[in-house]
Amino acid sequence: MVKSQDFSEVTAVVVSADMIAYGGLIASRTNDTPYDLAQRRIRALEDIRKAVPKVKFYVFSSITRLYPPRPRKQRRGESI
Repeated sequence: MVKSQDFSEVTAVVVSADMIAYGGLIASRTNDTPYDLAQRRIRALEDIRKAVPKVKFYVFSSITRLYPPRPRKQRRGESI
């Protein structure tokens, strides 16, 4: 578990929010993970941050498309 890691020689941590909260990018796009569980997982990062305040944390997430993809016949390079 991340909480038991030795951060004494670490200068920075890069974290995928999708991975921590939901178990991965694909899993973050489904409704399989309850909100409370995802929030508890993110809170674990907060605990680590408090324990090692000098270590820089960089957290990133992917943004889901807000529009549907174009129909197959309209995609560039393909004939109708």
